[in-house]
Amino acid sequence: MKPGTLAWMAAATSLLAVPPALAAEWEWNASLSNRGEFKKNFLDTSDQMRLKFDQEGKGYYFYAVGGVEGDFDSWSFTLTLDSGIIRVPALYRQVPEETQVTSNGNAVADEARETGFVRELYIDADLAPGGALTLAAGKYNASVGRDFIYNDYTFGARAEIDLLAEQKVPFRASLEAVVSDGTFTAAGKRSPLLSAEAAYKFGKGEEAGVLFAYFHDGDDYIGEVVKPFVSEYLQYGLVSAAKHGKQSGKVNPNLLKLLGAIENQCGGDLDTCLRVENTGELFWTGVFANKIFRRFTLEGTAILNFGSANLDPILTMGVEDVHIYEKQAAAKKVRQGASTTSTSPSDKEILSYMADVDVSFEFVTGYSLNAFFLYLSGDNNFEKVSNNQMSAFISVLPYITKTNIFFSGGMNESASARALSTSGVNAHGVIAPGIGVTAEPVGDVLDLKLGWAMLFADKINSTYASSKAYGWELNFEADWAATSWLDVMLQADFFKTGAFFNHPEDYDPYGGAPTVDEPDPWRVLLGVDVHYDSEK
Repeated sequence: MKPGTLAWMAAATSLLAVPPALAAEWEWNASLSNRGEFKKNFLDTSDQMRLKFDQEGKGYYFYAVGGVEGDFDSWSFTLTLDSGIIRVPALYRQVPEETQVTSNGNAVADEARETGFVRELYIDADLAPGGALTLAAGKYNASVGRDFIYNDYTFGARAEIDLLAEQKVPFRASLEAVVSDGTFTAAGKRSPLLSAEAAYKFGKGEEAGVLFAYFHDGDDYIGEVVKPFVSEYLQYGLVSAAKHGKQSGKVNPNLLKLLGAIENQCGGDLDTCLRVENTGELFWTGVFANKIFRRFTLEGTAILNFGSANLDPILTMGVEDVHIYEKQAAAKKVRQGASTTSTSPSDKEILSYMADVDVSFEFVTGYSLNAFFLYLSGDNNFEKVSNNQMSAFISVLPYITKTNIFFSGGMNESASARALSTSGVNAHGVIAPGIGVTAEPVGDVLDLKLGWAMLFADKINSTYASSKAYGWELNFEADWAATSWLDVMLQADFFKTGAFFNHPEDYDPYGGAPTVDEPDPWRVLLGVDVHYDSEK
C-alpha cells in the first residue's frame, strides 16, 4: 500500500474513532493564498557549489489550507490539510524551465505520495486543571531551540508543564521527541530528535530558561548538511593543487587523471558526483529569555552545538566509488611508510555556537523600531581545521525569517519548505545586524514593515572567497485586511550581492578564469488571501 494512501486512511480512521456520544465543539477553517510573483537573479539552490544567481520566475501560483479542530472539553483533535505551493507551468514561467505541476518544488504526484497533503494530525490533552499539564501526540508543528535547531510539521509527542495560570508558580518545563522527517515515508525515521526546556516565568509571554537537544543521525543527515562544504573543499582544493603544480612544473599525473574524470563524469562539477555517508551524534544546550518593559521588548537566545560525525565523502565516477579519505590515507601510507594504518573515514568533532538578540521599541502606539543581531559560527576550510574540529553551527531543519531572500521571511514564510542547513553559505557562518520599522497607521487594518540587514560570513578561505561580505538586503511588506475574510498584501525585496559571491566564470582546473560579479536578486510579490473560520 502506498504511503500517501496510509496518510488518508490514518486521517479518516482518527475521525471515525471519535465516539459520537462525546459532546464536542467543532471549528472549521480554510484559506486560499493567491500569489503573483516577479523575481529575477535568484540563487540556484540545487547547486550550492557554484552559487550562481541565475533563477527567474514570473506568474501566478497558490497554496490552499483547510482544517478542522474538535474540542472535547479536556482534549482536542486537529486535522489540517495543506496543498503546498502549487505552480502550474502554463501560469508560472521560470528559469530553469519546469514542465510539470509542482507542490513545494516536487511533482504533485510525489508530494501526494509522500505527505498525503497532511500538515497536522494530532491530539492535544489537558491532563491537569488550567493547562498545568498538557500532552500532544501525532503530526504537528515542532519547534526546537527557538526554531534555530528545528521547526517543521513532523511526527512526535510533547509533554508540557505550566504552573503559572493555576498554581501561581512561575515555572514551565517541556519534553519532546520527534522524528526528523514528517513525510509518510521511511526517510528520517531512524533519526530521532529529543529536546527539553525549563523556564522561569516573569509573567504571561515573559520567561527565561535553558534548553537541551540531542539528535541521533541514522539517515546521513549530517553528511547531507555538510556536503556543500565538503564539495567546496574538494573542488577548489583540486583547482588549487593543479594550479600550484602548473606553476612549479610538477603536475601530479594522478591529479590530472582525476580532474579529467571529473570533467567527463561530473560535467566539471564535483557536486553532481558526490555523496557523504556518515554516522553522528549532535547535542545542543543553551539559554533563552524574553521580557517586556512597557514599550520595550527584549528577546535573546544563545546555543552551544557539539558532537561528532564520522564522515565518508564518496565520488561516484562511472561505476567506481572513490572514497576520498581512503585514497588520502593510502597516499599518506606510501609517502610515510607502512606505519600509517588508518584508512577509515574522517572523524570530525563539532564545537560551534550561535547567538540572537531582538529588540523592539514602540515609540508611539502602533509604531515600532526594531533591531536584531544574529550570529551563527562558521568554518573556513573543511580539511584544515585544527584537530579535525568543525566550528560551523549545524541545524537539522532551521526556520529563520530575519530577511526575505537570504532567509525565509515574508508573506510566504508559513509555507516555506524547510531545508537541512549549516550556518550561512556552505557552512561559512552568518553575522547579520539588522534594523527595521513597523507601523499600523489604521489599527489592525493596515500593517507596514520596512527592514534592512547587512550579511557577512563568519569565516572564509581565501582560496575560494575574497570577502566575508554576503551583501545587504532591503525588504518592504504591506498587509491590508480589506474585510474579515480578505487580505491584500504587497512585498518587495532587494538583495545586493557582496564580494563573497564573486567566482570564476567557468570551471578551470588550472585557474586563470575571470572573476565575475553576481547579479543582484530582486522580487515583487502580490498576495490575495481568502480565508474562512467558523468561529468568526
